[in-house]
Amino acid sequence: RLTKVYDVPQDILSRNWTGVERIIVVERSRRHFQQTLLSTSYYLSSIASSDAGFFTRGIRNHWLIENKLHYVKDVILNEDNSLIRKDLPASNISLLKTIALNLFRTNGFDSVKNGISFFANKIKELFHVMRT
Repeated sequence: RLTKVYDVPQDILSRNWTGVERIIVVERSRRHFQQTLLSTSYYLSSIASSDAGFFTRGIRNHWLIENKLHYVKDVILNEDNSLIRKDLPASNISLLKTIALNLFRTNGFDSVKNGISFFANKIKELFHVMRT
């Protein structure tokens, strides 16, 4: 992974892109079977720092949250296919799923699937964990 930080060109600033301080370019490479795959991502920042490490940490932390929470809720807990989509009920179901994920993780389950399987038929253990 290589992160580069650039000043914003004047022609971008003159196009009503107010508040943009830096352009960040992240070049990534990874091995997949026998092939090296390359990707480049571009970011705009309102932060004036020129420290590439600062932006690298921020971008990694963002994707950590995305992968540890949103991906799990979308794919493992099938949130994208839920028929509950509007207003307070959707927010409540999403909050309950987040609480369940936190319960699994704080009780040593790295895999949400294993946590679900463990508690599926163990209601007493589940209530005990919820009380502590």
